[in-house]
Amino acid sequence: ISGATVVVALTCTSGTTNSPQNASRTTPAVFTVTGATPGATCTATETVPVGYTANQANCVSVALGGTCTIINTQNGNTITVNKSFSPISGATVVVALTCTSGTVTATPLNASMAAPAVFTVTGATPGATTCTATETAVPVGYTANQANCVAVALDGSCTITNVLTPVLPPLTATPVPTLSQWAVILLTLLLALTGFASMRRRNS
Repeated sequence: ISGATVVVALTCTSGTTNSPQNASRTTPAVFTVTGATPGATCTATETVPVGYTANQANCVSVALGGTCTIINTQNGNTITVNKSFSPISGATVVVALTCTSGTVTATPLNASMAAPAVFTVTGATPGATTCTATETAVPVGYTANQANCVAVALDGSCTITNVLTPVLPPLTATPVPTLSQWAVILLTLLLALTGFASMRRRNS
C-alpha cells in the first residue's frame, strides 16, 4: 500500500474533459465530460510511478457515468549471489546487497556453495538499476574475489569466489659477519697463503 499521488489522463470518443487529474488511494480522479455523444466511451491512462507496473485494463472504453480502477503493483526483482571456495569448503558466509534504486527487502543474507543468497529488490527502476554484493566478513585464511558481483543487473546472478591464501614458511635471516669476524677471516686466509708459499719455496 502506498499513499502516493499519480497523474491520470482521460480521453473520450467524443466531448471534452478536464484532463489530467491527480488520483490517490484516498482521493480518486473525478473527470467531467461535456458535449459527448450518447454512447461515447472514455479511457483513462496513468503516468506510472518509477518502480511500479500499472494494470490499466479496467479503465479502457468506460461508459459515460462509469468508474474504473487502475492497480499499481510494485516491481519485484531478484539478485542471486552464488558462493565458491577454492579448495571446496562447506563454510557459510554473510553477503550484503546494495542497489542504485529500489529497496532490498532483506540484507545481509547467508550464502554457501550449497545454498546461494537470493535477494529480493522492490520498487527498482527497470533497465537502469544495478546491484552490488559484498561479503561482509571474509573467512580467515581466504582472499575473496568479488569483482563478478559489481553492477549486476536486476534478475541477474553473480559469484563470489574465496581462494585459500597459501601460508609461506617464515624467512630465516642469514647472519652477516661483523668487522672483527671479517678481520679474523682475512688473517686466516693470509696465514694460509703464506704457509702455502713457504711450502712451495722449500719444495723448489
